[in-house]
Amino acid sequence: YGQDAAGCSGVSTTASFDPVQLRTEQVFWDAYNAPHYFQDVYFEGDYKLESCFLATELGVVDSQLEIVSDTHNAFSPSGQPGFLVASSLTPLLPANACSPYSTCPTNPQGNMMYCPGVCMRTVSIKTDAATIGNVVMIVSNSLNFQQNIIVTGELREGNTDRFPGVFTVAVPDGQFTVAFFENGVNMWPRYVRPVFEVPPSCSNYVGPSDLTFVEPAASRSACAIGTSLIYNGQFGGSLVGWVQLNAGMVYTPNEGIGGSGALKTVRTNPIGQSVGQFLDASCIAAGNVYSISISYRNVNNNGFTIPACNGLGCPSAFLTFETFDLDSGEVSSIFYHGNVATTASYINTNGVFSVMTGTWTVTSQEADADSVKISISGGTGQLIIDNAVMIRIQ
Repeated sequence: YGQDAAGCSGVSTTASFDPVQLRTEQVFWDAYNAPHYFQDVYFEGDYKLESCFLATELGVVDSQLEIVSDTHNAFSPSGQPGFLVASSLTPLLPANACSPYSTCPTNPQGNMMYCPGVCMRTVSIKTDAATIGNVVMIVSNSLNFQQNIIVTGELREGNTDRFPGVFTVAVPDGQFTVAFFENGVNMWPRYVRPVFEVPPSCSNYVGPSDLTFVEPAASRSACAIGTSLIYNGQFGGSLVGWVQLNAGMVYTPNEGIGGSGALKTVRTNPIGQSVGQFLDASCIAAGNVYSISISYRNVNNNGFTIPACNGLGCPSAFLTFETFDLDSGEVSSIFYHGNVATTASYINTNGVFSVMTGTWTVTSQEADADSVKISISGGTGQLIIDNAVMIRIQ
């Protein structure tokens, strides 16, 4: 509601801020971490805002509200502007910066603190959803690593095969170091895409240059010669690591090579459809050479191999590269490497797999990309995919 609808037209406002922008990266999450502003709120009696329901019923433990002005002392005895925050966010704030405001008897994570004079801003870190499971993000004060908070990831509608995952944190002004760990080991969630929400009305807020990401070295064993960049290419009981675009996909336990598990697409129209996965961008360096091999069958709805796929219409693989604009969180550039793996000889015998192969030598432009994705598309029916590897040979 605006001032007229709320019956407070003519009341002056001292706040100056931009509204959250819909249909952008800022609000593309179930969490809806949009900034909220309170100004000169008056409560009758001893009523206080609390986040007990959010913490206990919804698991939201990082609430934060900007108090632009507090002339009625609803949040602070001194009436100072500041932020009302969940207690989980206070470790990154200076000692004694906050005082207790409201409590949650059923869940201490629902306790709220009032922090006068601080300026918070929410940052959402988008990553590959397949890495969310056992991964935590640790955000530390770059000048005092003992000041840190641990953040777990979220999935949009529990979906890992199309939408990215996200780690969300609200931080004050300062310099911060961000690292990802899986079972205690520093790792990289295939790509990292920071999305800064619209700035608060206070001026001393964090910006893109204030975050330093700890990216593990490309020389580590996970990236060495002889290792494959493709994760779960033998489909050991699941489709973990794989994503789809308009193709739909299911795990089939016995239609792979030798009756093993495999990935099977659901839809038969190949136009605009693909399956694939994001590759660990921290491993990819200019001059690296990878040998690609992906086994597949191109079948009809009854599971029989389609007799022919018409040469260039046979399934193939391509790479998509993206770079991100840190100020907006949007994709700033996108380019492709087509036919990185193709079919030299299509096999139309039922039950026998064809193989697409190729060699990829990484260019400097490709190495500089923020995210790299391999996609498999084409054919005239459903695809059954197994034994997908991208082995570094140089």
